[in-house]
Amino acid sequence: MHGFFLNISNIPLTTHSEQAGFNSDPKYSFVKLLVYRLVGTDIGFSSILFTDRHGGMMRIPQAILVGASTLIFSPLLEAGAGWTDYAPVVELVPTARHYYEIKLSIKENPSGCKNKKWFYQDYGSQGADKMFEVILEGLKLEKWVRVYVTGKCNLDGYSEISAVSIIYR
Repeated sequence: MHGFFLNISNIPLTTHSEQAGFNSDPKYSFVKLLVYRLVGTDIGFSSILFTDRHGGMMRIPQAILVGASTLIFSPLLEAGAGWTDYAPVVELVPTARHYYEIKLSIKENPSGCKNKKWFYQDYGSQGADKMFEVILEGLKLEKWVRVYVTGKCNLDGYSEISAVSIIYR
């Protein structure tokens, strides 16, 4: 097992970058420029020290790590927002947690979340009680509903909803 040592040190980059000691090293100036272009402001410089198996240390600017991981993983984290198709409500689960759960018999879910048929809504969200009533009505009267997914997924892979629509079938 290789050793891993993590040391985060914040060195502020100001308009007087010679105070931070990065004028002599062009790669840090490039990182500063890249972060400035991406964020639009001058931020602190963080670096992470890694140790290899021989005890040597390597300093990697945190901005490079964050930027690279954002470029690599952002397509995987993207989820879509939009309306589902109309479908019957299979299950409505009020929970003791801060949200209720809904299962719809749908074919496609625009959110891209892992559980395609399960949705959730926080009790504290504005309009959550009205959405609950509409979903309950759909379940009782065997009406079809559709939900608007926000693109957020919870840890169980359920899609967050922000609106509900019901039709007569």
